[in-house]
Amino acid sequence: MVHLTPTFVLFVLFLYFAMLVGMAWYTGRNNSNEGFFLANRKVHWYVVAYVMIGTSISGLLSSASRVRWEAQVSTWRSPTCRWFWAVWWVICL
Repeated sequence: MVHLTPTFVLFVLFLYFAMLVGMAWYTGRNNSNEGFFLANRKVHWYVVAYVMIGTSISGLLSSASRVRWEAQVSTWRSPTCRWFWAVWWVICL
């Protein structure tokens, strides 16, 4: 069993970030800003629509999470919750 000493934790964090930077450098060598933001114009419309819906749901749920947790759990029939599940089922179908 490995003991979580501060030296071991710092080593693992350094290794993780070194691997992250290395992969980012390796995969981004021949890319441009235009290729990043436009995805080289190779993304289908339904993928973009799915991501846009997910982003809007994420914003909606983050604003709903500012409400007290107890009140949010006790009101599963809230409009926010119903809207989220309705959109989720439409996406899954």
